[in-house]
Amino acid sequence: MSTSTTTITFDPDAPYPLIPITTTTCNFHDPSSLAQSFATSLSLTHNTILRALNSIWLNAPLLSSDSPEDTSAFAGYALSCASMIRHTHGDVQERIVFPRLQEKLDMRANVLQHLGFEKELCAFEEYFRAVRDGERVYESERALSVRAELGSKLVDHLHQEPTTMSPNKLYAFSKQELKDLAHAIEEHDKDCWKSSATLLPFLITHHRKEDAPDWPVIPSSVRWIVDHVGFHVHKSYWRFSPFTEAGDFHTYYHDAKPDHDKDDDSSSFKLELPSRGVLQSWH
Repeated sequence: MSTSTTTITFDPDAPYPLIPITTTTCNFHDPSSLAQSFATSLSLTHNTILRALNSIWLNAPLLSSDSPEDTSAFAGYALSCASMIRHTHGDVQERIVFPRLQEKLDMRANVLQHLGFEKELCAFEEYFRAVRDGERVYESERALSVRAELGSKLVDHLHQEPTTMSPNKLYAFSKQELKDLAHAIEEHDKDCWKSSATLLPFLITHHRKEDAPDWPVIPSSVRWIVDHVGFHVHKSYWRFSPFTEAGDFHTYYHDAKPDHDKDDDSSSFKLELPSRGVLQSWH
């Protein structure tokens, strides 16, 4: 990447709108507030994915195929987002959350929505994997295209899903049932932390601390490993994240601002939600 005097400070809230976080005082360690902490964690997780999609939108036009090291790192960054969607977030829902909640809530629409963006997610992974592995020349137009195609199916789902697992709906389950669910998710997360070198750095660098200072909930021993080892394994990926590992905004140095196609669907993205009105994106 070039290093001129022109800077761009990334706004991670655009162009796809984020999910409003209505409570910033959620106690993720309090067993008596599991319904609220589960629902808040879901929204916070979805927002990390939305910020990554927005970061891809910002950075894609700033990269050139003349810099294969940069484009390979960017592709790895995009794939860390795909891994978050598929292996860490999607798997825990499909294997653990949906089957348990289906006992008292209707999760069929959620399952169908997951299937609904599978084709676009596969195309996204296929393109960026080929770029990362040097099998395909990077093209910003194609990067933006696969991102927009995935977003057209995924973003609506990310906003709708928290309404199906709100605290009011989770109160249908006993405290013990929610404790068992939380324990199963925790065990799944531990397995993910062991097998993925990108999961925790991704979560940390896509989370706005002001929304929940104590999230993500990570044991201190694991956090030490992430800070001293994890961030260095794929260090080149995280320069594309909206936040640094300390929670500050990333600032990028480039010759010019990104030149996005005016017809890019994300530039005029609207999402209509029941009882929430219309969320209009920033361009």
